[in-house]
Amino acid sequence: MKALAGFILQGRAAALLVITPLAVLPLLQWVSAAAVALVTLRRGPGEGIFIAGLATVALAAAALIAGAPLALVLAPVLSVWLPALVGGTTLRLTVSWPHALQALSALFLVGMLAFHGIAGDASAYWLSVLEPATDELATRVEDEQELGQALELTAAHMTGAMFASMLALSLLGLVLARYWQALLFNPGGFQGEFHALRLHRGFAATTLVAVLGGYIMGPGVVNDAGTVMITVFVLQALAVMHALAWHRGWRSHWLVLVYVLLPLLARPLAFVGLGDVFVDLRQRFTGPKDPPA
Repeated sequence: MKALAGFILQGRAAALLVITPLAVLPLLQWVSAAAVALVTLRRGPGEGIFIAGLATVALAAAALIAGAPLALVLAPVLSVWLPALVGGTTLRLTVSWPHALQALSALFLVGMLAFHGIAGDASAYWLSVLEPATDELATRVEDEQELGQALELTAAHMTGAMFASMLALSLLGLVLARYWQALLFNPGGFQGEFHALRLHRGFAATTLVAVLGGYIMGPGVVNDAGTVMITVFVLQALAVMHALAWHRGWRSHWLVLVYVLLPLLARPLAFVGLGDVFVDLRQRFTGPKDPPA
C-alpha cells in the first residue's frame, strides 16, 4: 500500500498510470478515486483537477481508438473522479471529516435529484432496463404476477441504491487516500483521526427526517434521499467499532468478520452511526481516554 501511494505521488505520469486504467475496472474504481483524492490532498485541488483532466483526455482517446461511444467516458468522470476531487478538496481545506462526508453526500444528492429530473418516472425507467431480465425470468417461474411485483419493488428502489453505492465507493476511496497520506507523511495519524469521526447533529437530524419521510411516503425522491444520506453513517459506525476495539484491547478478528458481513450489516450499522451522533457511544463505553494521536 505504501509503495503504491509513493508511486502515485512520484509524478503526473505515474499517477495517470494508476488512475486511468483502474477507472474502467468496476471492482477497482475506488482505488482510482483514492489516487485522485491522494493527489488532491497532498498537492491541492488544482493538481487534482489537472490530473483528472489528463485522465479524461486519455480515456477519450482510448474510446476513439476503440470505436466506443465518448459518452462512456462520462461515467468515471462523474462517478469516480468528481467525487474524489470534492472529497479530497473539502478534507484538505477544512481538515474535517464531517465536512468532507457531508460534501460528498450533497454531491450525490444533487446527482440523484438530477437523475429523477431527467428520467421523469425513475421506476418506469428501471423497469424498462430490467425488461430483458423480466422476459428471461418469466420463462423460469410459475407465478408471473409475483415476479412482476418483485421487479416493480426493485425498480422503485434502484435509484437510491445506485447513488448510495456510488457514494459508498467514494467514501472508501477517500478513506484509502487519507490512509495513504498518513502512511507517507504522518505515520499513525490516521488512526486517531478515524476514531474521532463524528458527523454533525444537524446533518444527522436531517438524515433522520429523510429516512422517516421515506418510510412514510414510500418509494420516491424522499426515500432515495434518505437512502443516500444515511450511507455515510456506516462509516461513522465503523469508526465507533474501531475506537471501541482499540480502547478495550480487543483482537481484530471480530472486525474482520464485520467487514466480511458488511453488505448484510450496512443498514443496521448506518443506524448505529446515526445514533452515535446523539448518544456518543464511544464516550459511554470507553470513558474519557483519548484516541491515539
